[in-house]
Amino acid sequence: PSYSPKNMEDPSRCVSIVIKSYSNSKPMLLNSYEKNIKRYLERFRLINTNIIVVPNSYVRLNISGEIVVNSYYKNNDDLIKKYIQKYIERLNQSYGQTLYFGDLFGTINKLDCVSYVKDLKVNPSGGYIEKTKSSDIIINPHGMYLIEGLNFIYTRSSNI
Repeated sequence: PSYSPKNMEDPSRCVSIVIKSYSNSKPMLLNSYEKNIKRYLERFRLINTNIIVVPNSYVRLNISGEIVVNSYYKNNDDLIKKYIQKYIERLNQSYGQTLYFGDLFGTINKLDCVSYVKDLKVNPSGGYIEKTKSSDIIINPHGMYLIEGLNFIYTRSSNI
């Protein structure tokens, strides 16, 4: 409610409905699909309320860094990458979630296979993005994250 991705005079009279597209590469909404949704919702809407149907937008993430891993773990690479993917999946359960850099950094650092995180970079691209001074990523209310690349350099703690 009260959000309009289109420039309207009074967004307080809007209800935006976000439709998740099947394709991660090119979110688009067919006109016929949009008309069917609006036709169905027409009988439920308040008289002075505008219904806007929008596709979700994706913010692509390239995550890289240097991680010192514990020597006694095998497959550190897979464990860390799977954990990051699960973290992003949890964020994507609701649209428009902010990615807090400190949370991501801290949770990777707490993994049993990680000795410590030496460096971590999250580079967003696409969609509406605002990156704060603390490297948090704020996206629009109908945005979601898509991992484009995970590139890490691993150093074993026994090699330090």
